[in-house]
Amino acid sequence: MAKSLRLYEEAQHALVAPSKYIYPSTLKACGDLGDLQQGRVIHDHVLRHELETDVVISSALIDMYCKCRRLEDTHFLFNNLPNRNIITWGSLIAGYVQHGYSSIASDLFARMIQEGIRPNRVILLSVLKACASRRSLREGRLLHDKSVRYGFEADVAIGNTLVVMYSKGGSLAEAERIFWTLTGRNVVSWCAMIAGYMQQGQGFLALELFERMYFDGVRPNSFVFSCILKACGTMEASKQGRITHDQIIRNMLEVDTVIGSSLIDMYAECACLGEAFYVFDRLKGRNIVSWNVMICGYVHHGQYEHALHLFDKMNFEKIKPNKATYLYVMQASGNLGALKDGNTLHGHLFEGGLEVDEVVGSSLIDMYVMCGSLEEACNIFKNLPSQNVISWSAIIRGHTCHGHDLMALELFGGMQEEGLKPDKVTFLCALKAIGILEMEEQGTLMHNLIIVAGLECDVMIGNALMHMYCNCGLVESACRVFDKMSARDAASWSAVITGHAAYGNVPGAFGYFTLMHQEGMKPDRVTVLCILKACGIIKALEQGRLLHDYIRRTEADADVAVGNALIDMYARSGSIEDSLKVFNALARPDTISWGAMISGYAEHGCFDLAWECMQKMERQGLAPNPIMFTSILSACGRAGHVENGHRYFGLMVEYYGIMPSLEHVNCMADLLGHSGCLEEAKRLLQSMPGQPDLMGWMSLLTACRTHGNKKLGQQSFDSISEQDLSYAAGYEFLADIYADVQDNDTAQRLHEVRAMNKAWKRPGKAWLEVMGNVHEFIVGDKTHPLYDKIHSKLENLRDAMQGKGYFPQFDSILAYPTKPNTIPQTTSIKFESCFDEGNLSYLLNPSKSLLKFFATT
Repeated sequence: MAKSLRLYEEAQHALVAPSKYIYPSTLKACGDLGDLQQGRVIHDHVLRHELETDVVISSALIDMYCKCRRLEDTHFLFNNLPNRNIITWGSLIAGYVQHGYSSIASDLFARMIQEGIRPNRVILLSVLKACASRRSLREGRLLHDKSVRYGFEADVAIGNTLVVMYSKGGSLAEAERIFWTLTGRNVVSWCAMIAGYMQQGQGFLALELFERMYFDGVRPNSFVFSCILKACGTMEASKQGRITHDQIIRNMLEVDTVIGSSLIDMYAECACLGEAFYVFDRLKGRNIVSWNVMICGYVHHGQYEHALHLFDKMNFEKIKPNKATYLYVMQASGNLGALKDGNTLHGHLFEGGLEVDEVVGSSLIDMYVMCGSLEEACNIFKNLPSQNVISWSAIIRGHTCHGHDLMALELFGGMQEEGLKPDKVTFLCALKAIGILEMEEQGTLMHNLIIVAGLECDVMIGNALMHMYCNCGLVESACRVFDKMSARDAASWSAVITGHAAYGNVPGAFGYFTLMHQEGMKPDRVTVLCILKACGIIKALEQGRLLHDYIRRTEADADVAVGNALIDMYARSGSIEDSLKVFNALARPDTISWGAMISGYAEHGCFDLAWECMQKMERQGLAPNPIMFTSILSACGRAGHVENGHRYFGLMVEYYGIMPSLEHVNCMADLLGHSGCLEEAKRLLQSMPGQPDLMGWMSLLTACRTHGNKKLGQQSFDSISEQDLSYAAGYEFLADIYADVQDNDTAQRLHEVRAMNKAWKRPGKAWLEVMGNVHEFIVGDKTHPLYDKIHSKLENLRDAMQGKGYFPQFDSILAYPTKPNTIPQTTSIKFESCFDEGNLSYLLNPSKSLLKFFATT
């Protein structure tokens, strides 16, 4: 190429007119070298010698301008040609395809056909490549038909390009048909089909075809090996990867830098970082790609220190990092919270002028956020020359990570004012902030924006919407989002199940869990833990056992957290024996495991066993924590064990040195109050260093109602009102105290004040487990299909109980309804019974099996 230009220049200096045959070669040299200036000089000479009408020279000019990326000049030259032939058309179309203007290339091809020019093999190859890049199957099929009609069906190059076109368009069946019917397949044909499988995520088929290629005696080239290594990495098929590595060695391609980088990437994807580094360390002529692949592998698998060490080694060997290197290293520094390393890295970026790059700037923001320096992240954001969606999303995410949720939403508004449309990441951050702040109205507006943006069908967005609605207490809205989702993952089911369970709709949680199982979706760890907790809340023992059986089959019972949840579920559901079996099966019980077992014993009144369990725990080198004592003291309160309560409270303070928390004091106050020690409970609450909370005063108010202490009850209510005027239960219990002493006027005034303060209490709920099915009943709800019959049978049941000498404890029943037009709540009655006739078991449980009632108020 340089020789052609030198001969041309020598002829010019010698004032010798060059032959017209030298122009094509010199123009080709200018194009290959990208020398536009020299090309224009030669073009000027062509014009002066009136050679522009020469087809060969004009085609060379078009080719030169295309290679120099001057497509406007190319098109102008082409349109002004007096005569256009197949060569000039081919040069123009090839130029547009080469520079990515596939649509224009296709339009030019259509125009050429209209002018009656029959395409040749070269033009068909160019236009097929254009269709492949555009993934235009319809147009590609038309071209395929033309190639057959023009007699190119058996052409291997055309066939290979058709395989590429169909693969990229997503029609593997047509690509396979072309491939297998192609006579004279060469290594490029195999490359095209293997690459097609990889593009469509069919790594297994790519590996199968690679084996067939070997069987047919076709020697793979470096491109085929790179594709196969990518397939092995994607599928994490380390065994096949090692076999391929051995084949690469036998083909003497291991020294190839591209192959070496592909090997490093494959081993890193398969989590074989030792082997990845072995290849990296022995690779001669390592380039920036090799270094980046190895650093990326370390970052991907959380080995951030190794990534930073390799980056230091890279600098020591004078290898200049590129943008990708810095992005990986910033991620490593952020995850380590290594602010010092981050600052050093920031200095390198500043020196290299990369700080102002939008992607690098956004990554810097993320890095400083993760390192705990939100202020520096804000400075980076402000100093960016232009802020795009990525940088806005990064700074919004930074504020949500640091708990500045309101500021995050203000930034979201600022982004919109700048005329930028939020992307998926921005919406996810905003939804998280709205959920934490429980801003229902903002959540609805955000949902509308998501619909307008066309992102409502995105699984991650759908999951975030459900979490947001559940956090705002709008579980029904979360369900509507769930029902509209066209695709759901395990996190989607987890969100809707935990949402129902968190707001007390345990049957709803069970319903979705059952549906999840029916649809063949495997629950994740979070869902399993949530549903186990739900079983414990409503004491659904049979449901819990079925779930435990499922957990055993999936071998999830080896997870300590799942084991702890099972212990708690069995203990709450009345089977301390099953709790002990699960506990004994745990390989390494942790503090939570011991705490669940100790709480379980306390719940069942086995305080000696609880104390023995605590001592065993200490012998294992684990110390009791405050949560354990909260559970034990709470159990003492429910059982009325004042002596045990004092004993454990004293042990906690004097023996274990645990300072009593608000929860501990509340538990003791509840225990003392219900045991009639009202003044002692009051003194305990008032002795706290801080202000007693609502629960403490409420437990005392409840005890005052039980023991008829109007004066102390009024004092407790006054303390409650100072903290929350809208706390409904306080009004109800104090009104009942006055009603008990026939002071109905004061009781009525209290209910009027409560109505004025809009202090309404949620209706109580009760659950009934019958033959593994859970039924829900709500106070005042008459919508149950068997409501009338159930009400009648309960009347009979009450009479039968009283006839046998069992009377409910009515002193904890509220005398006034919780809302207008609702019936008074009745006490929670726990019993196990099977009357022969006229009771509830006959309506819901004709088989006369065990009934279990559990209620919450």
